[in-house]
Amino acid sequence: MKPTPARQHANELLAEIADHTARLDSLTGAAEEEMEAVREKYREAVEGLGAALKTREKALVALMKRHTREFFGEGDRLALAAGVLCRMEELKVAIPRGALEEAKRHGLTDAIKTVESLDRAIVEKWPVERLTLIGASKKLKESYSYELKQLNS
Repeated sequence: MKPTPARQHANELLAEIADHTARLDSLTGAAEEEMEAVREKYREAVEGLGAALKTREKALVALMKRHTREFFGEGDRLALAAGVLCRMEELKVAIPRGALEEAKRHGLTDAIKTVESLDRAIVEKWPVERLTLIGASKKLKESYSYELKQLNS
């Protein structure tokens, strides 16, 4: 069968897609290798500084707790040369174990989460008669795809 212009154009597009895909895969692989090498180069320093930062933040919070009156006796903020210390107060609810059962027992269901949903995998196996009962239907859906031939690299 003689190739039509449309078939010839489709073939050209497939060849271009294959070429672009191969080039993109190659570039992506090279970039990922370089990025991993950079991450590895700095990993130890980043992890060390991150751990040191957390240690100092915990030490600062502990210091603020020990010296609350000194630091925050006149307000909730203390301006220092290197930054500002802040103290906030808020009421938080402590929910004990067994609170869910107690809420149910007292009929306090407005705070109980219930998540319901249809299992699509099961519904998709139902016959049409059953789908109709819930207002669902089976529809023919058309899709398009392509397959590439392996390029000789």
